[in-house]
Amino acid sequence: MRQQMLNNGQQRIGKGLQLSFVLLISGALIVSSCAKIEPVVINEPAYLRVFNNLRFKVTVDNQDQTHSTLVMLINPEYDSNGIPAGAEIIGDFLVTRNSYAPPYPSHIGNSLDVYNPEYPGKERVNAGPILNGFDLSSWAQVPSGQHRVAFYSRPRSEVPFFNLEMRYRTEPIVDTVLDLRAGEVYTLHVLQKDFNTKENGILLRQENFHKLALADSLVYVNFYNMSAKGFFEAPHTVKPNSGNHLLGGLNLEYDWFQEGIREEMNVFYVAYDERFLRQHYDGTIKPLASFMTHLKRDTENPATAPYWSLPLFFNAQDSIRSFLFQEFFFSRPGFDATPESFMIPNDGPEGPGAGGYARLLCYGNGREEPPAPRRQNYVAVPNLIVTTHSGEHNPRSFATVNSIEIVNNSVYLTTVQRVYEPPVY
Repeated sequence: MRQQMLNNGQQRIGKGLQLSFVLLISGALIVSSCAKIEPVVINEPAYLRVFNNLRFKVTVDNQDQTHSTLVMLINPEYDSNGIPAGAEIIGDFLVTRNSYAPPYPSHIGNSLDVYNPEYPGKERVNAGPILNGFDLSSWAQVPSGQHRVAFYSRPRSEVPFFNLEMRYRTEPIVDTVLDLRAGEVYTLHVLQKDFNTKENGILLRQENFHKLALADSLVYVNFYNMSAKGFFEAPHTVKPNSGNHLLGGLNLEYDWFQEGIREEMNVFYVAYDERFLRQHYDGTIKPLASFMTHLKRDTENPATAPYWSLPLFFNAQDSIRSFLFQEFFFSRPGFDATPESFMIPNDGPEGPGAGGYARLLCYGNGREEPPAPRRQNYVAVPNLIVTTHSGEHNPRSFATVNSIEIVNNSVYLTTVQRVYEPPVY
């Protein structure tokens, strides 16, 4: 193939060297396109997704200590000195997770830098399949069975882990054995379990959303408080800034979740119709928050929390595009939970009201201003309802399965979606 292109180029020399050069390049491209890439086959895989939930406040006193950027080594190999020299699976440059993990692999193909806010993220791996209608392309296929898994803290730099100085490769922050069953879906969280002792650990959750009889006309959400023991009680001055986007002009040093939340909280929610708020709101309507669940801080229990259902459409006339968005209220038991009663605590970040109530808005892409009156004093994440181009409809709205996870003073949203019809242009 390549020789044929060279001959064609020689026959056209009289028409100019430029055409010959183009043909030569084309021949090289054709040859390279004929190369066969052998896929890696994993028999009876499990499906794994990993989030780094560590977020430290860097000061002059601790800048040379534990870093919040990690490397994951599955079945590591060690040299004669006990220093890791390789691994069966490597997840390097694992930085603190983003506040939103969308229902598609948003990081693959991003070559602007090496940093990875989740695993597999940017890694080129065998992705998970369509399982019971759910898209698992944000999960990686990994061999099932028992595996030794180690996480090492590393500096935030573009130097690969195995090229770092020896001092960064001596002491893992986590070293454990995991048993991954074939065909199961796992989410692995690296987190801080005790804020005072600085104990770090992992929480391996075996997901079950693909096994449940969930209606495709309802939105589902569950909640976790995976905050470190002692974080809420710690002084304000030692807590890092949260990783959330803020609406309503709040001071970045103090938002609704900046101090963390208490050990036990009640969760309420309100669903709003954006059309109604934009067209008919007159300042007198006070929406009623419905009780959803009771939330306890827990960094040990790997069980999946129960899912709660929310509407996808406002009424039967809405069948293609939804205009609903959600607001969640976290309050200490016994506190009045009407939406209008949630105000900025006036007793300071370490006063008796701190950590006793917070608001989370799920609207748009998480960075858009919502319609009045939902514009003040919110931490924001994207809407739980995904609206996108599908088939002949642009846009079309789809139900999703979601997890809202509170870790210290940050709130994270992970969304999973069923496969939908591709756009027709």
